[in-house]
Amino acid sequence: MPPPAWPIPVRTTEQIRQQQIAEIRAQYPDAVAWYSEKTESWMAAPTGATQLFQAPTAVALVQQLNEHYKQYFQTPRPVSVHPTRHRTPDGARTGAVVRSMSPQTSRTAVPSKGRHKARRSGWFRRTMIGLGLMAEAA
Repeated sequence: MPPPAWPIPVRTTEQIRQQQIAEIRAQYPDAVAWYSEKTESWMAAPTGATQLFQAPTAVALVQQLNEHYKQYFQTPRPVSVHPTRHRTPDGARTGAVVRSMSPQTSRTAVPSKGRHKARRSGWFRRTMIGLGLMAEAA
C-alpha cells in the first residue's frame, strides 16, 4: 500500500495532553485532573484526598489515582445514623405499627385553602419589578 499523497497531520503536545486529560477524566470522573504549565507537572484533586496529587507524567498520575481509590474504597464508611428497616414477609417494615382497621380518609382529598394557595397571576411581572429589572406601568 503506498503512503498517502498528503502529509499526515502531526499532533501537537497540547493535543496529546488534552487527550490524556480526557482519558484520565473518563477513568476517574470524581477526580479533577489537569496539566500545570507553570510547574510542568500533572495534578489531580481526587475525592477523599486531603491534598493535591502531583506527578511528572500522566502515567504516574494515573498510578497515584489508582492507589488512592483502592485505599479510599477499602476504608470502612461510617454507619448510617438511621437504622436500616427491613420488610417483614407481609410487606410491613420491622418496628412499624401495622393497622388492621381501614385507613382514614386522606386530608388531601378535601380541598384546603391555607396550605396550597392558587397561583396568582402576574407573579413574574411583580418579581421582575421588585428586582428592578422591569419598570412599573404608569
